[in-house]
Amino acid sequence: MSLRLFFGVLLLLLLLGLGLYIKQYYAAPDFSTHMLHYYKSTTTKVHALDLNRPLLLVFAASWCGTCREELLNMNRYTTLDSTSVLVLSDENWTKINRLKQLAPRLQYGKTIEPFSKLKIHAIPCAYIIGPGGQWIKKHEGEILWNDPSTRNYFYTLLNLQCP
Repeated sequence: MSLRLFFGVLLLLLLLGLGLYIKQYYAAPDFSTHMLHYYKSTTTKVHALDLNRPLLLVFAASWCGTCREELLNMNRYTTLDSTSVLVLSDENWTKINRLKQLAPRLQYGKTIEPFSKLKIHAIPCAYIIGPGGQWIKKHEGEILWNDPSTRNYFYTLLNLQCP
């Protein structure tokens, strides 16, 4: 085997391995096969997501300034409420309640697993989950809720009337 062929095969294997490594950070969680469970409060049992309707699932943290700004704007500029949005954090309830103070109309929960196990590697991160649990759209970074075209786009994906 020639040295050139050896290094070519080695390079190909390295690129393949790198591709698989990167894919794990950009793959969406498989909501259809392992339903995401969460705690609704410190006193209630674990619940599975109600996936009979479209849902905007937002992963956020109290220490994330962009997350706080997004929730504040979502509360200010949209008519989205707890029937169409679930904000999840892997923090403790004291910190989750700080988020809830910014946007009290939304539903909040605590994930059982840390974000890294759920393949959430950047926040804020939002998924639009369709009926049946399939994910329709993933959005990493802040959603500009003060932009009417952005609101219209997300309302359309959620099958809601834009006000």
